[in-house]
Amino acid sequence: MFNIAVHGHFYQPPREDPWSNTVLKDPTAFPAHDWNQRITNECYRPNCAAKVLGPDGRIASVVNNYSHMSFNFGPTLHRWIEKEDPALDQTIRESGTKAVAQCYSHMIMPLASAEDKKTQTIWGIRDFEYRFKRSPKGMWLPETAVNTDVLEVLSENGITFTILAPSQCEAVIVGGTRMETPDGKGLDVTMPYLCRLPSGRTITIVFYHEGLTHDIAFGKLLENGDRFRDALVGAVKTRSEDRLLVVATDGETYGHHHKFGEMALARLFERLDADPDVRLPDIGTFLEEHPAKFECIIKENSSWSCVHGIERWRSDCGCSTGGRSGWNQAWRKPLREAFDRLAVRVDGIFSETVSPYCDPWELRNLSIEYFRSANRNNKEEYEKGLEFLSKHLGNIGEKEGASILSALEAERMRMFMYTSCGWFFNDISGVETKQVVSFAVRAAELAGSLSGRDIISDLLINLEKAKGNTKGYPNAKVMAEREIMYKTRCSGNGSNGKHANGGTSLVSDLESTGFGGEKMTDMNYGGNLAQSILSTLERDPAFRNVAYFSMEIGLTPEIPTYSGGLGILAGDILKSAADLGVPMVGITLLYKKGYFAQKINEEGRQIERPVDWDPSKLLTFLPNRVSITMNHREVKVGVWTYTIIGNSGHPVPILFLDTDLPENAPEDRALTDELYGGDNRYRLCQELILGIGGLRILRDLGYRNVKTFHLNEGHAGFITLELLREQGYSDLQKIRNQVVFTTHTPVEAGHDFFSYDLINEVIDSTFIEKLKNTVGGCGLSMTDLALKFSRYVNGVSKKHAEVSRAMFSNDSIDWVTNGVHSTTWTCESFAALYDKYIPGWRSNTSRLMQAVQIPNDEIWEAHMTAKLKLLDMVFEKTGKKLDPDILTIGFARRAATYKRADLVFTDIKRLLEIGAGRIQFIFSGKAHPHDEPGKDILQKIHKISKELGKEMPVVFIENYNIEPAKLITSGVDLWLNTPVRPREASGTSGMKCVHNGIMNFSVLDGWWIEGCLEGHTGWAIGPEPRPDDMKGYDESLDAEDLYRKLQIKILPLYYNNRPRWIRMMKLAISINASYFNTHRVVREYCEKAYGTVFRGL
Repeated sequence: MFNIAVHGHFYQPPREDPWSNTVLKDPTAFPAHDWNQRITNECYRPNCAAKVLGPDGRIASVVNNYSHMSFNFGPTLHRWIEKEDPALDQTIRESGTKAVAQCYSHMIMPLASAEDKKTQTIWGIRDFEYRFKRSPKGMWLPETAVNTDVLEVLSENGITFTILAPSQCEAVIVGGTRMETPDGKGLDVTMPYLCRLPSGRTITIVFYHEGLTHDIAFGKLLENGDRFRDALVGAVKTRSEDRLLVVATDGETYGHHHKFGEMALARLFERLDADPDVRLPDIGTFLEEHPAKFECIIKENSSWSCVHGIERWRSDCGCSTGGRSGWNQAWRKPLREAFDRLAVRVDGIFSETVSPYCDPWELRNLSIEYFRSANRNNKEEYEKGLEFLSKHLGNIGEKEGASILSALEAERMRMFMYTSCGWFFNDISGVETKQVVSFAVRAAELAGSLSGRDIISDLLINLEKAKGNTKGYPNAKVMAEREIMYKTRCSGNGSNGKHANGGTSLVSDLESTGFGGEKMTDMNYGGNLAQSILSTLERDPAFRNVAYFSMEIGLTPEIPTYSGGLGILAGDILKSAADLGVPMVGITLLYKKGYFAQKINEEGRQIERPVDWDPSKLLTFLPNRVSITMNHREVKVGVWTYTIIGNSGHPVPILFLDTDLPENAPEDRALTDELYGGDNRYRLCQELILGIGGLRILRDLGYRNVKTFHLNEGHAGFITLELLREQGYSDLQKIRNQVVFTTHTPVEAGHDFFSYDLINEVIDSTFIEKLKNTVGGCGLSMTDLALKFSRYVNGVSKKHAEVSRAMFSNDSIDWVTNGVHSTTWTCESFAALYDKYIPGWRSNTSRLMQAVQIPNDEIWEAHMTAKLKLLDMVFEKTGKKLDPDILTIGFARRAATYKRADLVFTDIKRLLEIGAGRIQFIFSGKAHPHDEPGKDILQKIHKISKELGKEMPVVFIENYNIEPAKLITSGVDLWLNTPVRPREASGTSGMKCVHNGIMNFSVLDGWWIEGCLEGHTGWAIGPEPRPDDMKGYDESLDAEDLYRKLQIKILPLYYNNRPRWIRMMKLAISINASYFNTHRVVREYCEKAYGTVFRGL
């Protein structure tokens, strides 16, 4: 038996703007709003539910890493999490049995004043007690920077141990003999050591394993969880219960610094939990059971991140994070000196303000009660502050109270300006140094307001001595004047002055910021000129670098320019692009007759009729025109526009191409009437309009800097020939470098094909020669054209990529599994629930993994609200009244034969035996107007619904589109999907369901291979997929498995174990909805295909 502890130091510097008390948008954190948010998405939240994959690549288990590890969360970071992500905050608190405290604001403790050492320690302890409801045994020192004075303060305040690097041990004393340990050599790190202090107190030092820690942080240990486990277990040479191996890294290593690092950590914990010879103890408890037997002497003024001790935070020691040739960090010393001079003045004013009422330093130590939790706005902060003063000082006037609160805030800002990150990097222009200078300016402003003295001018004079490495920021004063001073009342003139009402600077701040920084955010984050310019530029077509071409785009029910999954996916991707600020433009055709409106006649046969809608009520018609020569005549193409405004305020324009213009011949005016209508010639003309006309319209509108043309299916493939024509010479590679292609069809017959004879009749003969030379064959497959002219090709699920590689003999085909737009497809009742428990989920969809924390009764209430809305719609449209207490199974999608909507009715007698009176079905979907077998399936369902009657209600909702889809995918109890494997490229209807807590019951194909965690997120139908499924398989096995699981697993669970059913609902949200969304899809495209950074700039 031996012990292992994996410690994670989770920390971000305080990033709040000192004036608005909010974290401002940071372009360098794209696609997130800021770095706190981005690292939360990549690390803090994934570690709550880290996935462990099985040998087949599917999720085998989910592990809460926090419950297994030793960790500390920086208090200022935890404060932000408490405000921005309550569900994550709750998980961290509940998992903190092995947590330790941290000095509050990550100040380098050996460089801190005596009072600051005490306050930082006390604040760290009190913050820990507030969050974890117990006293901490250990405390993490920022950068593990240590000296004897620091250890004295820790020990004096009840801290029993801290963790250091081996190189920080100067010597050990064993049996009375001193043994030197230079740079940790000869030090046994599996044993704790007692450090005796001059006061007579002691503190235990635990040294982490330096080699393993290095390999975790900078090596490749996190590439494989099993290798990670073997390395840790193999490093323990003496195995006994009094030995403890500790590794300690930044917590961000697991997911942020190393993508998917949290998965390796989860696998490690899973393996160690299963090993009877290994314990994962709380370090403090271990030390109580096995006190240190030997002593150590620490290396004074040392740290884990500077070989020169603590010089990195006060001199040009040579440690940095890079920078250009010739750069130096000589600015570090004058920056610290400027802050030290400011600290003396702020402390003096603080003492003057508070001394008449109490001991100022004791009040500062107590004030963590006031500062520890994040309030929503400045008004709440102020009111809470007065309560704090009343508690400790008794009855005090509001004017005096406001002055004391301002003085305390000046002290908090004064301590924040010493945050270690301000000195860690390579130049004063870095965001971290700007942040600490902001804190300094704010402290000076508050102190000046209280005293009537000009504090800021002196600070700026001292900052001028901190010389930078760039012409833009030659010194810290220039940086402060350009980036920070506009936020202060002195606006750069250095004169604070004194408020007429006697120094109530906090009250005045409340008035100026609208009690929460609203004016700050409304005015482009403080009126920053750069932000204003960016807001203007992002509306300029010249600054958009991605053009997204799709034959159909589904945005709203009122704009019927879509038929089904392909168009809805396109619309969802463009909505997410707007939310995330991606510089994209969408291009499609305007179908004035839509796809079609569906009616089912008395015989159950589908009847199609044109959609009646007026685009002028929803879109804007632009004056721009371009021409295409088709059928030996010139065809004019016009354009309508619609703009999506994302939740970030970022606009994404959608262009709808239209040939219904007076100058065109009647047959040409009809070319953009119907989606997927007409014959092959009609389709060819439409695809020429989309590809060639789309590019010409873009150029005419000023989109001249597009770097990536993304083809959503091959319909727009002719753009490649237009790009070649624009280029003026034959360099195919240059065209390929501009094109990205997403294929959606795993069946060869589903790809558009035009004979060269037809093409020759429709377009100029020079195109034919280019096509024949490039593609060859007897005709043109639009998919082949797109494949040959694209730099990046992807399928829409992992399985689909495998099928496509085999189909096209192209091993380079990647995959980006589809998703849905979370805000669009989450019903009102669940959206309200997420707003309550998972704030920020609309922008950061990965937060939905916290749905497991939502109370069961509220999940069920939200579900029943959605279900009743659906049943109301069913009654309104069909006259049939369904029972809300009966298991309702939904099936809604395109009526194609391979989707097998009728599979569930393979053996109606058996189905009735299993579920009569216990199951009801809701079907919906359209068959293509030319797909007679698809219409036959609809007719069959219609007939079965008549036969089953009330014994097992089956209803069909006509005219499936976005509006009924929202109700069906949120209101049923179970989602059925039964395609023939492997013909489902991805499927997205089930993804819509999981956003509303609805489990999938589906054949293992498309996305469900990746999303199915059997018995947890839903159930699979039929056997495991096999490589030769495309050749056919015994489909009766699917029906048999469907009936078996309905009878044995699903129905008993629904009717007899409601808590377990709800648990699965929550897992479907947290595991599936958090991943299968278009925010993740767009991020993947930006990373893999576009190479796009923040808004293309």
